[in-house]
Amino acid sequence: MKARILLLALAGLSVGPTHSTGAFRSVDTGGFHTCGVTTQGQVKCWGYFPYDNLGGMDDVRNAVSISSGAYHSCAILTDKTVRCWGDLAGWEVGDSHRPLPTVPLDLGPVESIATGYFQTCAVHASGDITCWGMGRPLSHFSFERAKTYYPAGTFENAESISLAGYGSGGCAVRRDKTVGCWDLIGPPAEINHDVRQVSVSSDSDCLLTSDGVVKCWRDTTARDGSHHTEVAPYPGELPPVASLQGSCALLVDGNVRCWNGRTGLGIPGPTYEVTGIEKLQSLSPGYYHSCGITARDGTVLCWGDNSLGQVVDYRDLKLRGFSSESGTGAAFCGLVDDTTARCWQGGPGYFRFPGKVISLAYMSREVLCGLLDTGEIACNWGEKILSAWNDPERPRKKIKSFVSTDENRCFLFEDGTAWCDRGSYLKYAVSVLIPGGIAEIQSPSDGKGRSCVLEANGKLSCFDSRPGSFLEWTGIERFSIGPAGVCAILRQDHSLRCKLNNGTDQTLAGKFTQVSVGGNHFCALDQRGAPHCGGENPDYIPKPPQSLRPLRTLKSSGFATCGIDDRGATVCWGKQFDRPGDFGLDYRY
Repeated sequence: MKARILLLALAGLSVGPTHSTGAFRSVDTGGFHTCGVTTQGQVKCWGYFPYDNLGGMDDVRNAVSISSGAYHSCAILTDKTVRCWGDLAGWEVGDSHRPLPTVPLDLGPVESIATGYFQTCAVHASGDITCWGMGRPLSHFSFERAKTYYPAGTFENAESISLAGYGSGGCAVRRDKTVGCWDLIGPPAEINHDVRQVSVSSDSDCLLTSDGVVKCWRDTTARDGSHHTEVAPYPGELPPVASLQGSCALLVDGNVRCWNGRTGLGIPGPTYEVTGIEKLQSLSPGYYHSCGITARDGTVLCWGDNSLGQVVDYRDLKLRGFSSESGTGAAFCGLVDDTTARCWQGGPGYFRFPGKVISLAYMSREVLCGLLDTGEIACNWGEKILSAWNDPERPRKKIKSFVSTDENRCFLFEDGTAWCDRGSYLKYAVSVLIPGGIAEIQSPSDGKGRSCVLEANGKLSCFDSRPGSFLEWTGIERFSIGPAGVCAILRQDHSLRCKLNNGTDQTLAGKFTQVSVGGNHFCALDQRGAPHCGGENPDYIPKPPQSLRPLRTLKSSGFATCGIDDRGATVCWGKQFDRPGDFGLDYRY
């Protein structure tokens, strides 16, 4: 999507630059998703589509370029046909009466394509433009289905096109190197010549001249209500520019300069350099996140908001360790090396710890913490590190594991003792447990204050904010507590026992090695590495893919489960928010 407003990524969910694996020839950011074309012509997408209309990309192996709108994407294939997928709200993917993927029935070959918020436009070899989707700006009652031909006298001989972020407006560069626009105010005559590229957005309307100079224009209203265009003072003088996208310019040297807006790593100001990223060969700034293709090796580099997995594609990750956020929202993190965590479907996306990480734990969906081999705790958001980490009352023993939620901040030490800070619901519970020692403590971050403590003798006790325990089991080897309930593996026969939040009990026969409880379900791993899942409502239990390889570990969170298979690949299944179209957690490979 080439026209958009650039906003600072959501606090706590913004991430540093993250890389894909493999080389790409094209990438474009949508509203909450990202799609790219590999050098082999395969289309890959990650992030969130609000509708389960993704069939258009699964079998694409011969794409040459791609464009992503707010909720849809389109690719041009080697035979110059177009394939689209995504939201049908404005019919921007084509004829709504035909199964996806589809475009206007008689679209014909195209040279380039652009996607807007509710529309798509294609440029033909003749220079004509075909558009389909939403007909007028922000109108809910004037959809124009299938296609609209713009007058040939106005938009003949077009070379390239740019669409505004909202409505149906756009601008095209003609073969005579001038710009023509519809439903938008075009550039003033003094700069409307010798144009190489045009980019219109909710943030600024600009063009790039043949000699690499960026010039922008803006609409002004006189006292009599009449509209006039004038050359805008931004972005000012820039080094030579290679390409223009939204309110950002990719410089010839591979650096990025932006103006009159913000990106995931930039700072507000008239003109600023986006720092913390490597040199790029192409750029696609988005609504809340941005991506580019690196000049070094052609991989995709993304930064910004990762709340819906639009920055990190989990399928590319080879993980060493694994963690999941235990609240109702699905967020997963893993260690790609001794010091670096990568997250998807929320979390920090990318974080490098100041030392070797032994284990990961969430303080909340935004804050990830790691236990270092030095015994210290480090978190990705320093302001959220609670006083428990430095409480002078905390025993200075070697830490085995820890929990960090709003209700409980506890440390489990190597000698089997535990300590919780004075604000934790568990503080009294861990102080009166049998001296035989504590094996494990868990506390999900679902805001209910529930926690469980497993003693070395196999006794499992679970607590909430009320005095006393609400569950006591014996003979337990391992357990997991989450928003859906409590599950435990029995020492005697390694079968599974669960107490769900609706009061029902569920058991699974077999020999299980791991269990994890999510927002509406649980999954357990048997000795062969096969997952078995259950929950309160059979209709909403995520079902593992049939072709799944044996798993080494798994974690459940929200309405999804992810695991690491025997080859080190990350696999996921289920829905993030129990709604269709969550591409980041649909197992579409």
